[in-house]
Amino acid sequence: MRRHSHGAVPASVLADLAGAYLPVALALAVLALLSAYAGFDRWLLDHFFDPARGEFPARRAFWAQTVLHRGQTGFIVLVASAALAVFVGGFVRPRLRPLRRDALYLLACIALTTATVGGLKQVTALDCPWDLAGYGGERPYRHLFDPRDGGGGRCFPGGHSSGAFALLALSVLLRRRGRPGAGAAFVAALMLGLSFALLQWLRGAHFPSHDLWSAFIAWSVAHALAGPMLGRPAGPAAVAPAQSGGGQIAVLFGVALLLAMLAGSGVARADDLPVVREIAFRGNAVTQPEVMLREIPLRAGDAADPALIESSRQAILDLGLFRMVDAVQEPLDDGVRVVFVVREKWYVLAYPRLSANSDGQDSIGAELRWNNVFGLNHGLRALVSSADRRERGRGRQLGYLVSYQAPFAWGTPYTLSFKISQTTTPVTLLDGAAVSYDETIDELQLLATRKFGERGAASQGWSAGGGLLWRSQRTAGEDAPAPWGDTYALVALLGYRDEHDYVFSEEGTVLGLRYEIADQHLLSDYSYTRLTAEYRRALALGEVPHQTLEYGLKLGSAHGGRQEIPPFSLGGTQGLRGYARNSFAGGAYYLATLSYLRPFGWDWLRFVASIEAGNVYDDADDLDTTVHWSLGLGLRIRVPRLVGVEFEAGVALPLSGDSARFYGYRNGF
Repeated sequence: MRRHSHGAVPASVLADLAGAYLPVALALAVLALLSAYAGFDRWLLDHFFDPARGEFPARRAFWAQTVLHRGQTGFIVLVASAALAVFVGGFVRPRLRPLRRDALYLLACIALTTATVGGLKQVTALDCPWDLAGYGGERPYRHLFDPRDGGGGRCFPGGHSSGAFALLALSVLLRRRGRPGAGAAFVAALMLGLSFALLQWLRGAHFPSHDLWSAFIAWSVAHALAGPMLGRPAGPAAVAPAQSGGGQIAVLFGVALLLAMLAGSGVARADDLPVVREIAFRGNAVTQPEVMLREIPLRAGDAADPALIESSRQAILDLGLFRMVDAVQEPLDDGVRVVFVVREKWYVLAYPRLSANSDGQDSIGAELRWNNVFGLNHGLRALVSSADRRERGRGRQLGYLVSYQAPFAWGTPYTLSFKISQTTTPVTLLDGAAVSYDETIDELQLLATRKFGERGAASQGWSAGGGLLWRSQRTAGEDAPAPWGDTYALVALLGYRDEHDYVFSEEGTVLGLRYEIADQHLLSDYSYTRLTAEYRRALALGEVPHQTLEYGLKLGSAHGGRQEIPPFSLGGTQGLRGYARNSFAGGAYYLATLSYLRPFGWDWLRFVASIEAGNVYDDADDLDTTVHWSLGLGLRIRVPRLVGVEFEAGVALPLSGDSARFYGYRNGF
């Protein structure tokens, strides 16, 4: 019998590496090094730079900056959204179930590749070509492995192309599944990534070597994730480049080069940067220092790196609690004191409630909104209201609500929240003989979520948690029907946030998933499930501050339950604003939105042009190709002194041929 030593690498692993991962990875790494050190980087960029104008002509060109750059980014987001939709849809549609793992793998490759590239940008501190002397800037040229010189550049590796190169995972996926087209997928993804990279070379944003390293990272991530996420290959013919051992070596090889990048980039601070000895805050009459400290990457003992201080300033602003955040350095005998100067918003609003919207709904009552309770970024809301929901057969609803949310409770990464509410509604059933009665619904929700953000991004990144939702429906009246009874639902939550607040606009990504399940055999009087998902992203456009492109996707599916009113509806301010309220109702829905916003005279007032597409179905299995469209033009007002308060009003046109409708609504109170 032939024996193998414990330390020997299996022949199949070496074959996998030799035949798939290693040749491409080595080629990309060698090409990247040659491009930088043999001078190809600068030779090529010289052809795109205009010495007479002192700039790259394509840098601010509309076709490059807005049409292609934003359009290419939107394409990758569309691919990621499609993968997310397939993954989520696999839980409710049997025919999508076999694709869930593949969709999650592709989504993970895109997310991890772009996240890795984004993280390296913060560490390597290489400048963009357009910031360098000789290309219209003032910074000296520095190779990847040269010591850091105190600059705050964030241009290496190439971020724009990383999303496209992440699609190299399709080649790995097809190869591992034993399906044809792996080679074609590799070439297509590589060409797509290079087309993204070429745009950035034309604009002077990156050197070729920056994007070649991004391709290397994407290729390594695809192979590293293939083993744990895709499982065993489909058959002997399916060569698995990331099979257990091969995937581990792929990871080790990738990590080795990444560590070399980090080591060569000179993580140790430069001698000419002073040391931060103290961190202080001013202007925070309410907000506690620990709320801001947990958000910033800067610590006492760090070098006073301008990029690190700026990222800390932005992290404080991202809390959404301030109208302005500035950072100043004050000299000390042995270093500097960094002081973050903040201007706080108004946190307490107590007011009589009188509101209405374009759907004919109105509400009167009183409300208390207390943001940043005790300066800990907690939130309290109390509401008493009488509202007309404009629902057929239902009168004015009397409601009470109290909710409280405590992020980072007692200094832990956990957010605790509760909500208790009661609504009483007079109901008239018109089928046959008229029957009138009162319906009362009580709810109590207790949730706990854990944030997984790291130092300098405590409120960003992933979060997960769950809790309990109790709901009770009672009826009162001489001819009242039997009540539904009580349900005790388990709630599961998953969220992701990578969003930056610029007071009058945001930029970044937010994702949320919520799943509820109740079973009549476990305390509840009836069973139901409810799944909702929401994704939204905002991108800054051009050089105009607060000019953004925002897009998003909402999904929902519910089964069981005894609600007289369908769980989901579209039409009016809840989505598809060109249609009347509740034009479409059922047990499953989707809504996609795309909005362009530009300041209209003032930063707090922005013009909005939007398009919405969606539909509602009785059940998720009834999905078809029918899409309802709505176009909108309006104005959005943001109140910078208040936390999260916006108003929007305009005109929306359904593409069904009906006449345009006025819409108006507010967020935040």
